[in-house]
Amino acid sequence: NANDRITSQHAIQRAIQESYNRPTRATQESYKSHTRAIQELYKTGPAHTVKRASAVQAASIETTIVFRTLVPLITSWADWAFMDRQAPSRRSLVGLVTIVFGALLYAATSPGGIRVDTWLWAVLYLLVLAFEMVYVKHVLNRLPMSTWTRVYYNNAIALFFSPPFLVFGHEYARLSQGLHALTQPRPAAAVTLSCILGVGISFTGFGLRNLVTATTFTVLGVMNKVLTILFSMLLFAQSASMVSIVALLACISGGTMYQQAPPREGHDEERQAERERLVKS
Repeated sequence: NANDRITSQHAIQRAIQESYNRPTRATQESYKSHTRAIQELYKTGPAHTVKRASAVQAASIETTIVFRTLVPLITSWADWAFMDRQAPSRRSLVGLVTIVFGALLYAATSPGGIRVDTWLWAVLYLLVLAFEMVYVKHVLNRLPMSTWTRVYYNNAIALFFSPPFLVFGHEYARLSQGLHALTQPRPAAAVTLSCILGVGISFTGFGLRNLVTATTFTVLGVMNKVLTILFSMLLFAQSASMVSIVALLACISGGTMYQQAPPREGHDEERQAERERLVKS
C-alpha cells in the first residue's frame, strides 16, 4: 500500500544518507595513515633542528662536519640491528672509516680547526641526527604515501615551529625591514627562487629516502657537504692547503667505496618491497 511504500522510501533515503556521511574503510585508513605521519614528523623535525643549530653554535664548522661524518657509522649499525639489513661489507666499512679520517684531516688543517665548546650539544647532535635518519626511513617504510604529501606535511610542520625561533633569534625586530625589502624586485626574486629550490630539495630528498637505506642517504648527504666545500674553494679562490684538498678528495673516495647493504637472507618481503619502490620510481 501507499504507507508501506513511503516507509520503504524513507528507509532507503536514511540508508543512503548514512552511507554518504560514514567514511569508507579506505578513507579511514588514509586518515589514520596521514595522522600517524604528522605525529612521527612532529617527533623528529623540531628536535633535529634545535640540536643542529646548537651544535653549530657550540663548535666550529669543521668540527660539525667531522661529527656529521660519524653518523653513517651509527646508521649502518642501526640498519643492521633494526631495519633487517646485512652488516656493511668490508669495502663499505673501509669507505666509511676513510670518510671520517678524511674529515678529521681536513678539520685539523683548516683555519677553524677542531673546536668544541660544549661536548653535550655535539654528542646530542650526533645521536639525534642518527636517530632521525633511521626513524624517518622506518616511517617511510611503514606509512605509504606520495612524495608530495610528505613534502607538504614536513614543510607545514616546520612552518608551525618557525615563530618560536623568530622570537629566540630576535628576528621580529627586523621583520619590517624584511617586508620592505620584499617590495623590491631583486630581493623578492631571490626569496622566491630560494622557496622553489627548498621545495625541490625537500621533494628529491624524500623521493631518494624512499629508495635507499638510511646509511646510503646519510653518506650522500655527507658527500654533498664535502663537494660544496671543495667547489667553494675552487670557485671563490679560498685559501686552502694542499693537505685540506687531499683530505676532501679522500672523503669523496671513501663515499664512492660505500655499497648499500642488502636485506638479510630470509626477508623476501623487504626485497620485494625494495624492488617495487625502484620500479615505481
